Amino acid sequence: MKNSPIILLMALTPIDASFFTAQKAEVLKGNFNSATAQWTTSTQREPEWGSLPRAPLREISYQPDSTAPLEIDNKTMMRLSENSEVALYQNGKSLEAILNLVNKAEKFIFIQVLAIACDESTESLFEKLKEKARSGIDVKIIVNKTYSFLSYSCLRELKNSGIAISKAPTHSTYLLNDKGNLLIGAQSFTKTFFYSDGFNFLDRDMMLHAHGPVSKEALIDFIETWNENEETKIDNFKYILTMAKINSPKKCLFVSQKPKSKKRDLQNLLLNLSEKSKQSIIASGVKILQNDSTMSLIKLLKNKSISGVRVDYIGNGWDGGNGELTMYLNELYHRYLDRGRKYLAKTINWLREKDQISQSKKHFKAYKSLVADSDITVWTYFNFVHYKVWSFDNSGIFVGSANVAEDSFESFYEAGVFCLDRALSEELNHELARDKANSIPIYRESLTL
Repeated sequence: MKNSPIILLMALTPIDASFFTAQKAEVLKGNFNSATAQWTTSTQREPEWGSLPRAPLREISYQPDSTAPLEIDNKTMMRLSENSEVALYQNGKSLEAILNLVNKAEKFIFIQVLAIACDESTESLFEKLKEKARSGIDVKIIVNKTYSFLSYSCLRELKNSGIAISKAPTHSTYLLNDKGNLLIGAQSFTKTFFYSDGFNFLDRDMMLHAHGPVSKEALIDFIETWNENEETKIDNFKYILTMAKINSPKKCLFVSQKPKSKKRDLQNLLLNLSEKSKQSIIASGVKILQNDSTMSLIKLLKNKSISGVRVDYIGNGWDGGNGELTMYLNELYHRYLDRGRKYLAKTINWLREKDQISQSKKHFKAYKSLVADSDITVWTYFNFVHYKVWSFDNSGIFVGSANVAEDSFESFYEAGVFCLDRALSEELNHELARDKANSIPIYRESLTL
């Protein structure tokens, strides 16, 4: 197999701006199939490469080209609390952190999550939650009311074990306990997350752990969300007074928002931080869609890119398909194939490919609108990106649940944490650099393909 320039560059360290420039140039040598919205090359590829023209990079050395501190206005700075610990957990490694949070709890465990499933990947977690509930610890879970229909028997089993369940229009994911521990991000409690390593075509995601006052802010948000959706209310002071008191120099801020424009703190923070960024902005998510509710943020990102700020968006393309639905259809396809039921396997494969084409076209249409009149670069990951993280000037990071889309900004409860921490920012930007290196870029010049 003949090596292309991009394959030769992949062996170089560190990954830097020149690497990404060469990666973008390589795209112009390929072909774009408008019928499937898929970028292709003549390079012979292995299945585990996805759409990449070579094997994905697992280990890289990365040094950002700028490290100037993010300028934050006084109002935002005053809201940052000092926390003793902040840490990122990648993909399925978050399960260990979740179990640790549950084990430490002595008075309460509160969870807000999009979806759950009682399967082999979640068995240890749910058994521990049941054990905690039986011991008298207050365990409460808020789940998305639509997705709850898919996990009816699982939720009933948890409820029968003494765990209180509430159903709400939530898209948030976080867990907190009375010891001041908070885990937040976008992961659901299913095997597509807990079995993922970011390379095996399951959900590429991450969670942020913070220990300190930021968990108290999350507690207030949880209580408000519960009380807005349940007749049996939670006593705010009863739980707030039990929170452990921790102070240390890791500065973070919890933000959230509510459906129907009741509260816009998360959206306003992203606007504020994007406006303050002078050198670079990296955003990410399952989708980015321009409409009335997202127009101000997308317009700002476009203007920033034109003014010289490097703006990147990491999202999904052909390989991501329709996320968890594609993963489920993949599982069904191989199950029927292994059982010799070739007709059913063929039907499932047809459905999977048809849906994958539909989703790929939707993504490309949104990306085309994003890059056609800006200098933004979209990076379509070779697996399925589920995380919703932002990086501002390589010094401030945001980890949360919200996509830049109307449903996140108008219809759901959403939450996230912003941290101003150099070491944490370096870790996140290293992860994002690797994900960009394992992506197909879309930018203005590439639209001519």
